[in-house]
Amino acid sequence: MAITTAVTTTSSVSWQTKDTSANDSNKFFDNQGQFLYSKAFTQGSGSLGEIDLQWADRFTLTSGVDTTLDLQNLSTSMFSTSIASTFTGIKDFLVVNNTTGVNSKISVLSTGTNAFTAVWNNGSGNLEIMPNSVLHFTAYTSGWAVTNINRNLIVRDLGGQGSDVSVFFAGTSG
Repeated sequence: MAITTAVTTTSSVSWQTKDTSANDSNKFFDNQGQFLYSKAFTQGSGSLGEIDLQWADRFTLTSGVDTTLDLQNLSTSMFSTSIASTFTGIKDFLVVNNTTGVNSKISVLSTGTNAFTAVWNNGSGNLEIMPNSVLHFTAYTSGWAVTNINRNLIVRDLGGQGSDVSVFFAGTSG
């Protein structure tokens, strides 16, 4: 069995603001533009733009219960068999709060035992993701190291009613 992995990550924003002068209809303000970031990761051992492992899951957070994602022990089903996905580095990760209720906030934490602090410059982190919103980090070059003491990422329901969450990781396994 030969496994190859390819991932394209994209983030973009475009805007347009127009206004006409209240004193002179021939004068107007027009501001428009776009920022686009897109990178393609290809199969490889971890050099620039290379990955060899990805993991994705969609799950419901139970109210008041943390879900800990151990980056060295994430389970994937392939051909009806459970396979452990063990990352040694992360180059792209995405957390989506799919829940739309006004108070349906979630948090991504890098605290506690063996916390994945690399993405927060080796400090603890706690980022709130509002309903119907996303958190997306990319490190196209070397990525963030995952080790025995730098591997756990916590996802927490803050709204108290449970939240529908999608999580994606791409990186290296060796």
